[in-house]
Amino acid sequence: MLRHWLWVPLWLAANAAFGVTAGLVPLPVGATDGKAYAAKFTIGLTADGGSNWVTSANLNQKLSFKVSVDPDPAHVGQKGDVFVVGWNAGSYLMLSSTGTWQPWSGKV
Repeated sequence: MLRHWLWVPLWLAANAAFGVTAGLVPLPVGATDGKAYAAKFTIGLTADGGSNWVTSANLNQKLSFKVSVDPDPAHVGQKGDVFVVGWNAGSYLMLSSTGTWQPWSGKV
């Protein structure tokens, strides 16, 4: 299965969204086959429902990610995977399907 990937550390995604008051910020994408596709990803990080975009937060703060994924037209209707990866205490962690953080190997 072809997988599109979005390798943007959380701090970079949040920095891209800082100061944005309307809409989401576009991010670069790639694909596991190395080809270029028209897929688009956008993201924002907010602590107040989208009134303000932030670049950092504390561990006890409730946050919302606003994300848009627009697949390449040729891939509409196909199965896709989304990976949520964070950085904590010198390690990458992946949010599992059960909602827990697990060590991430970097495998897509």
